[in-house]
Amino acid sequence: MYSGDYRISLDDRGRMRIPSKLREKLGKDFVMSAGTDGCAFLMNESDFETLIGPITRSAKLSEHEKMNMLRKFYANVYTMTEDNQGRFVLPAKLKAYMKASKGLVFVGMLDRIEVWAEEIYDERFCTSVEDINNVVDMLGI
Repeated sequence: MYSGDYRISLDDRGRMRIPSKLREKLGKDFVMSAGTDGCAFLMNESDFETLIGPITRSAKLSEHEKMNMLRKFYANVYTMTEDNQGRFVLPAKLKAYMKASKGLVFVGMLDRIEVWAEEIYDERFCTSVEDINNVVDMLGI
């Protein structure tokens, strides 16, 4: 399970390294894609295939709207390759989608990692005791 939040900065070439606490479970082969609400998803290939593979394989060529949605989705999926120091470049298209500049926040979300522009994450998810109480109430925990 992925959990917690971890902050990193992109280097001058737009490269980043996955925080070590998240890196181990992710494995060697992983993908990054546009996520929901302006974040990016980072998942190992196996989990990604489990999530989207059945939807893709069940789509009929005659289901034009579904095929177009799959095209839009897959156009924003990247298989990541790390260099010898464990860094990879944040794709420009995802960087623009996320509205990221320098700081990023990696958030563990059980079976995936979300990557947020630091400013957006802080604005939307800065938590206080009251916020946690509201979360617990909303989720019915």
